[in-house]
Amino acid sequence: TTTTTTTRMTADAAQTVVTASAAAVSGGAAAETLEPSPRTANVNVTMQARYQEAVLKLRSMTQEFSPSGKLRVLQETFQTITRLVAEYHGTQQTLGMDDVLPLFLFVVVRAKVEHLGAEVRYIDDFVDVQDLSGESRVLLTTLRASYYYLM
Repeated sequence: TTTTTTTRMTADAAQTVVTASAAAVSGGAAAETLEPSPRTANVNVTMQARYQEAVLKLRSMTQEFSPSGKLRVLQETFQTITRLVAEYHGTQQTLGMDDVLPLFLFVVVRAKVEHLGAEVRYIDDFVDVQDLSGESRVLLTTLRASYYYLM
């Protein structure tokens, strides 16, 4: 069913993130030593193609100069992920953070945003969290958590 497929899809995304983050941390050496399973290798290609739009959207964060612009890109990235999942399943469904976080991590790893820590810090320094909506707070916290996870 839809929930089972979403869970399997996010589990595959999480496996991809673990492999990609291990490669990123070790300077790429892990990509040479870790042999992906046939199922994971096929998923990597499919996931890359499916979420390329979200990857490009997040990558555009560096072209924004205001904290509000960076938050807008972040929100558009999450909306893109949600829309792509809905298109994949052919139905509108509400995704919980348990489903979104692995997919967002996948997008963050694939986006390869230069100086992601500086981007997060810039938003933190110049945006009063109390002035943000609940959704924006969650999105910023998810970006921050993703960054710290990948560190």
